[in-house]
Amino acid sequence: MARFFKHQRLEQKFSTNIKKKALTKEEAKKLILQGYEPSFQTGFIIEFLIYTGLRMGEVAALTWGDLEYLETNPQGSASLFVVIQKTMNHRTLEVKLNAKCGSNGHVELSNVIGNKIVELHSISKSLSYSIEKTAALFPLASKNPLEFSKLISNLSMKAGIRHVSMHGLRHTTITFLASSGHSLQVVQKIARHKTADMMTVYFDATQLPVTGVTSSIDKLLV
Repeated sequence: MARFFKHQRLEQKFSTNIKKKALTKEEAKKLILQGYEPSFQTGFIIEFLIYTGLRMGEVAALTWGDLEYLETNPQGSASLFVVIQKTMNHRTLEVKLNAKCGSNGHVELSNVIGNKIVELHSISKSLSYSIEKTAALFPLASKNPLEFSKLISNLSMKAGIRHVSMHGLRHTTITFLASSGHSLQVVQKIARHKTADMMTVYFDATQLPVTGVTSSIDKLLV
């Protein structure tokens, strides 16, 4: 019996910790705005992390050559993706030393992020950053991912958000996708989790909508 209650307490503690990791919409907006104060690149990296759900090591590993347009429907329209690859062979030595990728895959970029990529390209050229295919997309992150993670924690404190962590931004993405009505199977595919169980602990169920949900059955039966 004692073992049962100990296990129950651990589950509750784990659940509470998960909930604290995901930002609300208001907190995410505040953190993004706070991130743009030091520099465009700092703010954009934070925004990129929240929009894509990529891990810090994966963002640090991205190069300009990882951007790719893929045809997404029979009409021939294309969406911008980033290609996530475990291999580091096509990257510069600096990126190889500091970054890593968790799994292979393609992650679609929204129009907001696509437009910011164009802006980043222009700013990178003006600052004489390399925009060759093998060069880091985000030099600030690729130089030292751990230090950038600490920077995000400091910026979150300035924004009045005390519970965010680097990996918490990934929790935030998954929570936003789930609360927007996407199926858990779709969210799992975007998150590139191997199992649904692994994926479901990442989102804060308290942020999922519960009003107006059952009325959707009206459309089926009425």
